[in-house]
Amino acid sequence: LYAAFAAAVGAGLTGLVRQRRRYSGQVALFALGVFAVVRYAIEDPFRYDSTPQIAGPITLGQVAAVVIVIVVAVAHFGRLAKLAEEHGFDYVWTFDSHILWQEPYVIYSQILDQTRKIKVGPMVTNPSTRDWTVLASLHATLHEMYGNRTVCGIGRGDSAVRVTNGAPATLAELRDAIHVIRELGSSRSVDYKGSTLRFPWSTGSSLEVWVAAYGPKALQLAGEVGDGFILQLADIDIAKWMIETVRNAAADAGRDPMSVTFCVAAPNYIGTDEAHMRDQVRWFGGMVGNHIADIVARY
Repeated sequence: LYAAFAAAVGAGLTGLVRQRRRYSGQVALFALGVFAVVRYAIEDPFRYDSTPQIAGPITLGQVAAVVIVIVVAVAHFGRLAKLAEEHGFDYVWTFDSHILWQEPYVIYSQILDQTRKIKVGPMVTNPSTRDWTVLASLHATLHEMYGNRTVCGIGRGDSAVRVTNGAPATLAELRDAIHVIRELGSSRSVDYKGSTLRFPWSTGSSLEVWVAAYGPKALQLAGEVGDGFILQLADIDIAKWMIETVRNAAADAGRDPMSVTFCVAAPNYIGTDEAHMRDQVRWFGGMVGNHIADIVARY
């Protein structure tokens, strides 16, 4: 089902490119197939035998999502997101690395304006690029304009901070940022730098914060405070272990471990030439490689 959704959107987007003929040069279309295991929906989504684990539509147990990373004008993002929604996708994510790619929150406004139900968010932002209150305000503003249709995916920071010679945030900073962003983004007051703050214009906003993590301590943090957990790799054994680690951390913190949404992401390139397709997704390993190198160096 997961592959079918990715193929459907890939085929639709490819057809759009061919039909419009507006995109010159090489078009890199990476549909980052994501499946989020919805709360209470599946008891064990990673039991990979020949017996079907889900009966009925995919929306009963999984949520399909796509990350659109394309070398075209950002003016086309809204149309591509609309096409994704028409093919049954529930989420559209973009990266958040302002030097390497365009500013995502401007793009989200366009996407939300041209779709009806789809949710958007960064995969992922960080506590360092923007002030935490700015991040919360961005989400709350989009919610006021389009309803509660965003998710804040957040991690310690990688390319967004390394390209400018910065360093990832500490886990303590990430924990504090999650709290401030979620409270302000959900129309609640919060203590920040010695002041109690609240957006006086925000009412009824509800913001979930999903935490990207790899290492043991970051996984523990995700289970303790995250509304969701984002894992940008799709090895089944590693994913199973990490999800169990997050669930155990949630239980130890007194939370319902099944209340955490899990988002497991892997790169997909749709085509017929296997060697070519593999070459088109090799960048993904490099993109997340810094995190793996940090973990290896530390542990």
